[in-house]
Amino acid sequence: MDKEKMLKKYTIKMIAGHIFTGSVLFVWMYAFVYDIIDRSMWVKSGIVMIVVSIIFGWLDNKINGEKDKAELHSIMPLIISIHDTPESLEKEKKILSAIDLGSFVIGFSFREFSFIFIVIMALGPLFRTLAGITNEKIKYLENKPEGL
Repeated sequence: MDKEKMLKKYTIKMIAGHIFTGSVLFVWMYAFVYDIIDRSMWVKSGIVMIVVSIIFGWLDNKINGEKDKAELHSIMPLIISIHDTPESLEKEKKILSAIDLGSFVIGFSFREFSFIFIVIMALGPLFRTLAGITNEKIKYLENKPEGL
């Protein structure tokens, strides 16, 4: 498979995963904010979601982890700019991580404004993934600088 097709496949997979994750978080938050479920049920469902996510994440990593890393490594030249340096990517990673943390903190501080809360909390995982991809870019540039 050529690299452009692999990049499209990776992009679609990432977008679909974040749409699913954001939707689940949106529904979970919506049910609590609009009093569909009470606080104890919300906490219990959150714990169940965390446990199920950890189990499925671990299984996915065991089954597809090496394949996904190889796929990301092969498309890395397509997503790295000629202007990217490890230092600039480190700054980018810090910014994305701060946005992720900020979305969590700001999301909870806007609990009274339910729609803002729900949207901010649903978008948080996207920034975590982007920070992870930036981290992979840094590793790639440090280990394979030829041709870049």
